[in-house]
Amino acid sequence: MYQEYIHDRNHTHMNATKWETLTDFVKWLGKEGHCIVDETEKGWFIQYIDRDPETIRRQEAVQKKEKMDMDDEERRARFIQQQIERSHKDSETEGPAYTEIQRQSEDEKIEFQLPVAPVTKKVMSGLASSTVFQMEAAKGKARKKAEESASSSSGRKRKSALDEIMEMEEEQKKKKIQQKVVDGETTESWLATGTVVKVVTPKLGEKYYRKKGTVTNIVDKYSAVVQMLDSGDKVRVDEAHLETVIPALGKPVLVLCGEHRGQTAVLESINEAQFSCSVRLQTGRSKGQVVHSVQYEHICKLHVTDV
Repeated sequence: MYQEYIHDRNHTHMNATKWETLTDFVKWLGKEGHCIVDETEKGWFIQYIDRDPETIRRQEAVQKKEKMDMDDEERRARFIQQQIERSHKDSETEGPAYTEIQRQSEDEKIEFQLPVAPVTKKVMSGLASSTVFQMEAAKGKARKKAEESASSSSGRKRKSALDEIMEMEEEQKKKKIQQKVVDGETTESWLATGTVVKVVTPKLGEKYYRKKGTVTNIVDKYSAVVQMLDSGDKVRVDEAHLETVIPALGKPVLVLCGEHRGQTAVLESINEAQFSCSVRLQTGRSKGQVVHSVQYEHICKLHVTDV
């Protein structure tokens, strides 16, 4: 960086400052908190700390969202573990339940159902076909009556651990589809096929982390199938683990939010200070119009194949 800086003829040389060496100046930047300073085998490396309020707000929003996602996953894993432990405990402690015989009236008959031994093929061959049919029909009636009696006497059957887990998964899925909250405001999904996105979660492994891909299919509104550009692999990723890609000037983009949602445009300029850009619409009634102050996350690069 210093070598590039001193190429300017009008630069202020280090000898004209209170620091005798560049190393002292770098250490002072780290001590005052202006930069992140790190000494490595290759030398000193510095990284500027952006304290712009808008940048800090965005970082806090991303950290808050990641924490919420992590809390949901931990809570779900804890709930599943509790259900598994409860299921094991119930299977070990629960034994046969004995209930008192109850009759609605004195004339009501009490019926006992005894297990029927399986009929061997040798005995069945000696019976007439009509007798066998009558036996099967009687067993079917007895089984049906036993099920009705058990359901009426025991009341509502206790849900198994697997049923509760499935219901919890379905409830979380519906809640996620019905409400997507970003910075306290409800938004729609911004995913669109044909756009180029970047994977921002390390959960998929280093092979896909910070790599770009093309959205080929939308699944469940808030997740998509992404085909990676470098390997060609297809992975399913939630939109919370993806971010939009801003192309070079003059390249096509797709408007993802706002009045011109779904229209294609060309990137005209970028305002890095405001994290926004200007685009020229290529489709729709407002074709040719230049739209200013479009946020980065409201547009995304379109995948264009070379012919």
